[in-house]
Amino acid sequence: MIGLSPVFDYIYRSSKLEHMSLYEWIQRCQCKKILKKKVSKERENIEHDDLSADPDVSIISNASDNILENESFKTTGAPNISLLPKNMCAFPEEHLLAASHASYVNFKNVENVVPNFMGVTLPRCDQGDREYYASTMLTLFKPWRSGLHLKTESETWDESFTKYQFNESQIRIIQNFNI
Repeated sequence: MIGLSPVFDYIYRSSKLEHMSLYEWIQRCQCKKILKKKVSKERENIEHDDLSADPDVSIISNASDNILENESFKTTGAPNISLLPKNMCAFPEEHLLAASHASYVNFKNVENVVPNFMGVTLPRCDQGDREYYASTMLTLFKPWRSGLHLKTESETWDESFTKYQFNESQIRIIQNFNI
């Protein structure tokens, strides 16, 4: 049994998505199972041209044929990255589901996708604990893999928050959190 966590998926995201903040990750990405096409033993012996003519097998792509030939896509370890669809990014081997799952990335405009934060309300910039507010905003909008990437040991959360250069879109979102 493996516990699933979107935060774990974010921490172990592909290096292609290194620049992505947690907020953007929530907007754009999902952990999806990688579909492996299977071909029965009797169909493996049929010539490739005959396979493509068979309507039941027409969904098998060249990538799937390569999977069968190379055996580079096994049940353990990360999948062959070149065999994934272009909107999928493989998890590194450290991810517990690297062999069977990948990140599906929505490359379309996701401006209208607003994450629903459940539980405790988001901290406000105009009242309450400033350190808690700064740590929350950095966690949401500064790319990280560990809490150590958000600030140095010698600085406060507020100092790190003030020093970080948020982009215009992030500033607009942060300003609207108070509404």
